[in-house]
Amino acid sequence: MKVAWLSPLPPQHSGIANYSYWLVKGLGPHVDIDLYCDGPDLDADLKSQFQAFPLSAYQPRRQQYDETIYHLGNNSLFHKEIYKLAWNFPATIVLHDYNLSAFLHDAFYLKSDWRLYEEALVSGNGHSSDKKASGFIPRLRRHGGTVPMSDAIVNRNRKVVVHHGWLKEQFADADHVHVIPHFAK
Repeated sequence: MKVAWLSPLPPQHSGIANYSYWLVKGLGPHVDIDLYCDGPDLDADLKSQFQAFPLSAYQPRRQQYDETIYHLGNNSLFHKEIYKLAWNFPATIVLHDYNLSAFLHDAFYLKSDWRLYEEALVSGNGHSSDKKASGFIPRLRRHGGTVPMSDAIVNRNRKVVVHHGWLKEQFADADHVHVIPHFAK
């Protein structure tokens, strides 16, 4: 099986980077994994065991993979491009954070990338995707953290992994959401 793994990775300072590091090291002997990550030079240990590419290289190469795994958290520096790819090319996401509203606000709303912000807001709250969210946006500046905004990306992807049963229960249509408890190394 050939897998594309899109995640922050060491030396990026992120719990998800550490989590991914240990998972790909454990899975590497069993699965052919290509790593996709932006940022500083990848950890030498990972570079010696895996092929690594910038996130921008994923789209033209995506057809060569049996599975794609996106790791989504709430840090706009590490996850903005991963979120965009997961939105445009649905596959499997590992959702590390339930409340993505601050991330989406920082990554898209403040950067005037309204399309993804509006789509995440509207389709994530049970409204028709035809309905415009512009009336909600001024109110979200005052109440940004009250709407988790993770439903849209969860509903859009084929498989979702969360780390706790409570999180799975937060999604109305959770048949494609699977619980794999977080491990500690």
